[in-house]
Amino acid sequence: MKMDHHCPWINTCCGHFNHGYFFYFLLFAPLGCVHSTYILGRTLYYAIYVDYFFSFNDSLIVILSLAEFLCTFFATGLAIGVVIAVGSLWIIQLKSILKNETGVETWIKEKSQMRMNEDNNSETFLYPYDLGRIRNFKEVITWTGQCKGNGIVWTVAEGCGQYDLTIEQIMQKKDKAMHSQTYEIKKPYNGSLIPLFTFGCHVSFGSPCTDENRVPVSPGQIVKVTRWRKHWLYGQIIFPLDINSSISLKHRAKRGKPRGWFPRNCARQYTAGSGDAKLEINGKTHNAKHKKSD
Repeated sequence: MKMDHHCPWINTCCGHFNHGYFFYFLLFAPLGCVHSTYILGRTLYYAIYVDYFFSFNDSLIVILSLAEFLCTFFATGLAIGVVIAVGSLWIIQLKSILKNETGVETWIKEKSQMRMNEDNNSETFLYPYDLGRIRNFKEVITWTGQCKGNGIVWTVAEGCGQYDLTIEQIMQKKDKAMHSQTYEIKKPYNGSLIPLFTFGCHVSFGSPCTDENRVPVSPGQIVKVTRWRKHWLYGQIIFPLDINSSISLKHRAKRGKPRGWFPRNCARQYTAGSGDAKLEINGKTHNAKHKKSD
């Protein structure tokens, strides 16, 4: 559904059916606050400057009590803040619409170029929904606010197919799985957002700035890691799933294998070699050979 992002201010996701409305919201909110800033600013001007320095014209004097002055000053600051913050977001959305991209699609494009560079491929991924700036704009911005299309079938550029972006995503997932590494958990982690100095100050202050899950881990668990930070790792627990776990088997089967971020220094990397470990793959248990390496 061409999801762009989840917006807590409107308490829903921004995607195909409400992208145009969201764009109008980002446009009219700063315009309204510009109007408010002008009114409040002139009020403060006449209350302070004219009242104390040019009070010869009684019709221009605005008398404010201390509480009224503070509220007016605070409201002016809020209005200016909305103009800057929401106005900046409107500019970002306008750039995305002119390219007919959502935030998720922009991320896929960037990863496609990284994947091709790693493979020494001179080709570039042809984004299928770029129809030119004018047509891109008309695809999203209409008089009714409703974006064009039915949310399933899209207008694509010449030479592109409906599923080119999906195929690229699948190739990226395969590439991600191929470059993943296996780790064994050595120290327990309870899944807290910021472990208060349990694993050191660097881990606490270097926590990933993301809303993705933190996954609780216990010694002996095997984790397949696909993303790395200096002090954190992101991976999926592949064996075993039930060490010190209070999650019921029924609930776990519904959610799938747990994944998320955990501190790097509570795990140790495994490489192929000697040492046995049982791994659960596609519902079957296999014996895997591993060699510990610090």
